[in-house]
Amino acid sequence: MKIVLSMSEPELGAPLDRGFGKAPYLVVYDDQTKEWESFPNPGAGSELDSGTEAAELARDQGAALVITGAMGPNALNVLKTCKIEVRYAQGGTGSSALEAWRRGELPLAEEASRPGRS
Repeated sequence: MKIVLSMSEPELGAPLDRGFGKAPYLVVYDDQTKEWESFPNPGAGSELDSGTEAAELARDQGAALVITGAMGPNALNVLKTCKIEVRYAQGGTGSSALEAWRRGELPLAEEASRPGRS
């Protein structure tokens, strides 16, 4: 399974970014092979629809799960439409967020955690 994490730096051991659309990097982690790759977030510099651009990268990378600190409604709707699960993690590193997910400690994102932008 491929998992996308919103990161403040391009490393899995770096702090998880608090947001999704404006996070500087997205790390794609393969839970089977344990390999990961970092991508500059295409939405990080956008004024509008930053979350949608980040969600499209997650979709294009074949993600089944996104782990982030927060997400707006547009990104969440894109990911739900693509059947990509979203879970919220607060603080820590990308690695610690993955461990928390494996232990079943990350809540499922039923709703956006921040307002959308128009």
